[in-house]
Amino acid sequence: LYAVVQNPTPIDVGRVQVHVVQYDAKTGRAVGQSQPLMIRGGIASQKTGEVAVNGVRVKSAQEARLFKVVVEGAELAR
Repeated sequence: LYAVVQNPTPIDVGRVQVHVVQYDAKTGRAVGQSQPLMIRGGIASQKTGEVAVNGVRVKSAQEARLFKVVVEGAELAR
């Protein structure tokens, strides 16, 4: 599983920190989350960045929909 984040702004961002939340297919409730993950190199304007979620493998697109990426923070790139 990869956490993918899009930067739709006109400004480059760095130090993008995310975590991934997993939801139960039947109840829709959160059942777990990853440790904080850092997208290396930041994300340029109008581009996407990604980071692997270690230890998580999904078997289908339907299963992948049970995971959501939460952006915890980012800084303006210098």
